[in-house]
Amino acid sequence: MAAALDGSPGPRWSGRSREAYEAVKWDDIARWRRLADLLRRAARAVEMGDPALVSEATDAIGLYGSLSTNSASGVWANDPHPADVRLRWSTMDAEAQRRAEVEFGPELADLPGIPLDVRDRLNRDELRHDEAAGHDVSAVRDAVGGPGSTWLLGYSRSAHDGDGTAVVGFGDVAGAENLAVLVPGVGTDLHDVRRGARQARAVQDAAGNGAAAVWWLGYDAPDGPSDGAMVTMSRAREGGTALVAELDALGRAREGVAGGRTVVVGHSYGSTTVASGLADGVPAGGAGRPDAVVLVGSPGAGSARVADDLRAREGVHVVKNDDDVVAMLGSGGRLPVPDVLGAPWGLGTDPASPGFGARVWVEPSRNGGGLAGLWEAHTSYFTPGTTSLGVIGDVVAGRSVSTEGSG
Repeated sequence: MAAALDGSPGPRWSGRSREAYEAVKWDDIARWRRLADLLRRAARAVEMGDPALVSEATDAIGLYGSLSTNSASGVWANDPHPADVRLRWSTMDAEAQRRAEVEFGPELADLPGIPLDVRDRLNRDELRHDEAAGHDVSAVRDAVGGPGSTWLLGYSRSAHDGDGTAVVGFGDVAGAENLAVLVPGVGTDLHDVRRGARQARAVQDAAGNGAAAVWWLGYDAPDGPSDGAMVTMSRAREGGTALVAELDALGRAREGVAGGRTVVVGHSYGSTTVASGLADGVPAGGAGRPDAVVLVGSPGAGSARVADDLRAREGVHVVKNDDDVVAMLGSGGRLPVPDVLGAPWGLGTDPASPGFGARVWVEPSRNGGGLAGLWEAHTSYFTPGTTSLGVIGDVVAGRSVSTEGSG
């Protein structure tokens, strides 16, 4: 980790992302003048009892306290909170914002709290650049070029040794009452964005009522059976940290949505990533706290021991197919992965086990036999007409689930 100018630890970004991070610092004089004005207006709002501005006033006052006791570089020394980044970005003038966008491009979109429209614009610019350079990014282009409103909230062709990252939104991500965030699992890379788009749109349709969806491949998913990371929690915990930052950024972008809900849906190893991130890193009352969680075809709940560890306001749901071998791998499941000479193998507790405390929904078996049938049992959860997609849609929409479950 790089060191800040005052010798304190630097942020997790490096290279141009770090430079972008530094660029978002305020000019010292303009920063203090703008913050002073913000504090004056915030103080008046508090005096008048305006509840809509009390939260912002509290953030501003807290930020003022940190600025008054730290150097500029010290304030930015550690990983930033999205609320700080959002506040700082909002107080930069238009010219300063434009200069940062032109100079740093998509690296700026790595900062939590940068507005969604800015992230979308910067990532689309990078996508066009890669297309012009002759790279095959057609899967991403097709996903964001489809019908309706789409958002490219994250994109890197070269991340994770070429597997890439993509965060694609569908519908009114910032304003829809119900938002689903889908996290895929093993073997997913940039070439799978078309499939992710189909799944996200299927969840939108199942939920109805103008629901929005975000397909989030913002982590290094294990490559497949030959990748030893597939049976350990290391990638899930790393990815979970990034997911929580994304959920916080989305939550703050949606703070003005009356009755707004966010439901996180993790499939396969993505369910382990979701459970680990939420169990490890969501502060009580944080903007990233989900309303509900759906773990689909889950090989284990990672860091979470019980459903309450995920801090979902409305609870945790598990969707599984009894022919899905992957969903049998968690501790307490039908095919638990044993410890091998004390190595940290295995992906945690089976979230469908009775002691975990989730509501469990079972997809009726459609196994036609053989390996193809077993694979279909793990990959067909988002297929229109299935019980599983109906359950996911009901949970995203906040409806009572229309099929019988247990737990």
